[in-house]
Amino acid sequence: MWLGILAPTAYVFFASALPVIAFGEQLSRETDGSLSTSETLASTAICGVIHSIFGGQPLLILGVAEPTIIMYTYLYNFAKHSVGKELYLAWAGWVCVWTALMLFILAIFNACTIITRFTRVAGELFGMLITVLFIQEAIKDVVSVISIPTGENASDEKYQFHWLYTNGLLAVIFSFGLLITALKSRKARSWRYGSDCSRQSFGGYCDTPPSLHIWFAAIMTVDI
Repeated sequence: MWLGILAPTAYVFFASALPVIAFGEQLSRETDGSLSTSETLASTAICGVIHSIFGGQPLLILGVAEPTIIMYTYLYNFAKHSVGKELYLAWAGWVCVWTALMLFILAIFNACTIITRFTRVAGELFGMLITVLFIQEAIKDVVSVISIPTGENASDEKYQFHWLYTNGLLAVIFSFGLLITALKSRKARSWRYGSDCSRQSFGGYCDTPPSLHIWFAAIMTVDI
C-alpha cells in the first residue's frame, strides 16, 4: 500500500518545491536579494503545515506563483523610490498583516459563497494566466543565456558569439528535452513493451522527478 502512496507524495512534493525554488530565484533578482529562495521555502513550509493542520486539506498545494512575484516586485520598486530599500521588508510585512486581516473578515462572513456567481471560464482564464507567466519566465531565462549581462565586458571570451550560440543551443535542447521526457514517461502505463508491473512503476515514479535529475545532471556536466 505504501508504494501507491509514494507516487502522489513525491508528485506533491516536487509540485510544491520546484515552483518555490524557481520563483524564489526570480524574486531574489527582482528585489536585489531582499527576498530569496530561503524565505520562499520557509514560508511555503510553515504555511503548508499550518493549513494542513487547521484547514483540513493536507494535500492542498500552497506556494509562490507569478502574481505573488509581481506584487512583491511592485512593492519593492515603490519602496525603493519612497520609503527606502531598508524599510521594504517591514512595509511588505505590514501589507501581509492587513491582507491576512481582510481575509479573516471575508472568512468570517463566508464570502467564499460568491464563487457560485462565477463560471468555470474564470478559473480556466486564471490558470491560463499562470501558465503564460511560467512560459514567459522560461523564455526569458533561455534568452538571458545568449545575452550579454548589463555592465559586463563584451570582449570577454565567454561572451563571444560562438560561446553564446553554444550555450543558447544547449539551453533550448535541455529545456525541450526535459519537457518531452516528462510528457513521454507519464504515458508509460500505456506502453506496449515491458511487464505490467514495470510499466506501472515507471509511470508512477519515473516521470517528472527522475527527468529533472537526469537533465540537471546533463546541465552540470557541460557546465552551461
